[in-house]
Amino acid sequence: MSDQPEDPCNSDGYFHLPESLKDNPVLASLDGKRIRFAGKAMRKCVYERDGGKCHYCGAVVTLERFQADHKVPFSKGGLTILSNLLCSCRLCNLAKGNVSYEQFVSELAEKGLEWRNDIAQKQANWFADQRRLALGQI
Repeated sequence: MSDQPEDPCNSDGYFHLPESLKDNPVLASLDGKRIRFAGKAMRKCVYERDGGKCHYCGAVVTLERFQADHKVPFSKGGLTILSNLLCSCRLCNLAKGNVSYEQFVSELAEKGLEWRNDIAQKQANWFADQRRLALGQI
């Protein structure tokens, strides 16, 4: 037995858990509250499974900078489990917001990356305004 901790992912990108527990919603909650953010081990699994590329636009992203996007948005009941997470670049994740995976993929295919960039900028501006409002700067 090695002194090194076991890699949390195996060749299929899942944690080393029994098959029946891989996407168990109970594991996606803490004290009865859903967990929104994927931990380091789960992020690594998502990143490696998706080949370090944004699922939506194909951009290469680093492990440190990629965003684990919920296919079913967290705000709409989506769980933070491997089967509901995708590797995403910041722009695609911002542009997707809380719409469904299917809707975003459809709109991206129809309207293209220019549209995505415009939506992402509007989202970034909104978040910046909310931060300034919270800090009493507006």
